[in-house]
This record gives sequence, C-alpha cells and structure tokens, in this order.
Amino acid sequence: QTAPEQPAFCNGTALIQGRQGCCAGQVFDLMTTSCCGTELFYFTSLSCCDHGDGTASLYEPYAQNCCDDAAVSNVERGICKVGRWETSCCTRMQHVHRRRRRHRKVAGQAAHRFRAVQAAARVLGEDQTEQQEVEEAM
Repeated sequence: QTAPEQPAFCNGTALIQGRQGCCAGQVFDLMTTSCCGTELFYFTSLSCCDHGDGTASLYEPYAQNCCDDAAVSNVERGICKVGRWETSCCTRMQHVHRRRRRHRKVAGQAAHRFRAVQAAARVLGEDQTEQQEVEEAM
C-alpha cells in the first residue's frame, strides 16, 4: 500500500504534489494508478489486499474479497472467491456484543408519562371548574 505522506522525490525524480506517487522506485500517476506492495496497478479494475505482514496482493474486487482487513475479525485469511449471488466470502468471527442502552426509548417513555400526567391534570381541572360552577349557581 502507499505511504500516508507523498514523498517529494522518487528515485531522484521530483514528484508533482497531488499528481504523482512513488512505488518501489517508479513514478506513477495518482489519477489512474496505485501501488500494492511493490506492484503498480490500475485501481479501476483491481484492488490491493494488505495482508498485515508486510506483503500485499492484487485481486479482482467484483469476483474476490480480501479477508485480511485489520478492522474486521474474519475466520479466513487472504483472498477468497465470491460465489454467485453472494456479497462476500469472508466469514466474521462470532463475538458476544453488549447491547447498548437506548436513550430514545427512555426519553420516549418519559414523554409518554408526561402526556399522561397532563391529560390527568386537564381532567382534574375540568372537574374543579364544574364544581366551582355548581357552587356559584347555588
């Protein structure tokens, strides 16, 4: 994979910032090409699988998956072939996840209780108003 910062020179050649990169001593165009380990490739047709051990491989992203993703724990390692009508061939490891508390539900219940209290107050208020009218009529 490419380094996070673009070098100023590649094998003695000055690079155009934002337009050119350096891959294993070769200058390449950042608009069409990328670097996978030490291999240049057109990123419109291929992808790079960083294996996390200093090696990388090219693969076809519409027919294959890279299971060596550092952000996801997969059972498989390396590159696998995606079956017909499938979206992935990598299997995630099973983890026990803690459920998050849902604050919206609690807030919604509180709002519901508040509306119920308001309605009860209205009913009590109407009863008191009727009682006052009866007393005034006497």
